[in-house]
Amino acid sequence: TLVYTVYTMTWVCRFKDKLVNRSFRKLTLKSQRQNSSRKLLYSRALDATIYFIGTLLFLDANNIDVGVALKSLLTVGGISSVVIGFALKEPVTEIIQGTSVLLSNKFITGDTIRLSDGTCGKVQRFEWTDVTIQGDDNSFVRVPHSQLAKSRIVNMSRMPCSRVTQEITLPNRGSKKIEQVLADIKAEIQKNCHELVDEDDGGPNNQSFLVHWTDFVKPDSVVIKVQCHFRIPQLSDEYWSNRQQVLFSINRAVEKYNS
Repeated sequence: TLVYTVYTMTWVCRFKDKLVNRSFRKLTLKSQRQNSSRKLLYSRALDATIYFIGTLLFLDANNIDVGVALKSLLTVGGISSVVIGFALKEPVTEIIQGTSVLLSNKFITGDTIRLSDGTCGKVQRFEWTDVTIQGDDNSFVRVPHSQLAKSRIVNMSRMPCSRVTQEITLPNRGSKKIEQVLADIKAEIQKNCHELVDEDDGGPNNQSFLVHWTDFVKPDSVVIKVQCHFRIPQLSDEYWSNRQQVLFSINRAVEKYNS
């Protein structure tokens, strides 16, 4: 009877997952991302309900008096109760903290996040007691929910803009040549890089597109700083591709300067 009950509850949970997924699939992509935390919370609440009802049905099928069973457990002794209480304290705390993190909707599975301790990567799984994060080096880190609840979380996937900053050192070939390379760098980036935030485009002042001569390095070299913002999420595939285009653009202008 026990094996049959467990099998039935597992099958019901799988059927429930299909129904939940079908319901959320009807939403738009943006709505799916916004409601992902709610979906996981509903799914877990239904899991708990299914297993609770299954346990009650198992007890009823075997004519087990719940009151008598609980009374028997309580009479086992104070020491065992304390031991069980300490054993369950940490898992229960993690589950409660996980529910709090889930309700806060700070991130969902698939988002790239950075924690205050420096941990950074893509969220792969959101479990009952912890979250699995995959780093850039393909290492996997399991972070307990209690640690997440106390940490400052930066969700890189929800940042609407990204920034690319470069400093380059060039030989000093005179003011006219420097002015020309500044203009060439700016023109190359505007031509080849998409979603550029520019003041001419109505971009905010703190996201200006800057190409400036900033310093001397010894008497014969100059430092040029390039800073540009894009309407592309930070650390996304599109971000890395666009960053590469920025470097190519700078390199073309520098090759022209050195020729």
